[in-house]
Amino acid sequence: LEFRRVLFRSINVNGTVRRERIPTDPFTNTHDDNYSIGLRKLLPTGATVQLAQQLRRYHDLSDYDDKLYRNPFYEYGLQFQLRQPLLRDFGIEVNRAAINASRYRYNISRQQLQLRIINTLAKVETTYWRLFFARMQVKIYSQWAARANRTLQIVQSRGDYDGSSISYARAKAVLEKARANMISARSDLLQQQEVLLDTLNDPDLPLDKDWEIILLDKPTMAPLKVTPAQGRSLALQMRPELTAQKSAM
Repeated sequence: LEFRRVLFRSINVNGTVRRERIPTDPFTNTHDDNYSIGLRKLLPTGATVQLAQQLRRYHDLSDYDDKLYRNPFYEYGLQFQLRQPLLRDFGIEVNRAAINASRYRYNISRQQLQLRIINTLAKVETTYWRLFFARMQVKIYSQWAARANRTLQIVQSRGDYDGSSISYARAKAVLEKARANMISARSDLLQQQEVLLDTLNDPDLPLDKDWEIILLDKPTMAPLKVTPAQGRSLALQMRPELTAQKSAM
């Protein structure tokens, strides 16, 4: 939007005094509004199609009456343009290269995410069975300590018959060893439980609280029968890092 002030000057042409506008003055009192709106589309062949609509409104606010055009003056235009490169960026394959590259990067990112998920699940499963092993150790050492305590009581009760100080000391040593192993197993159990909670990374299970994980699944000893050929075939189909390498080639 422009505001211009019109200035005039008087000139003498063949004895006749004429009054004309000074064209070099930047402050002409007019409104010259230009509007443009359009659409542009890139075609698969690299061509660009553009359709633009232009509208101009020119309004002279000066007070002289010798105008030679309508005031305000409107000018409308509709422009259609087609540009097709013939040497550079020509052809469907050239223009689809960026799309194909983005698609390959997307597939690689998906495979990398899948590999990370598989590694996380494998870590969780490994930590789960380590926690199961630690619980079994606590159970075994607790039973061992209980039996060692009963043995010590039996040896102590038979002190007046056939019990000796050596038998008592030996039973006492076995009991203390069982208790020490049980304490170590309980410490390992708590540590493995914290590792499992950290691996799960569940916001509903914060590490600053006391939790006890009850394991319901038990290990199985059933063999997994897979031939080498089947293993290679499954690896080529299911291994995400191999799929990502195929997409990168």
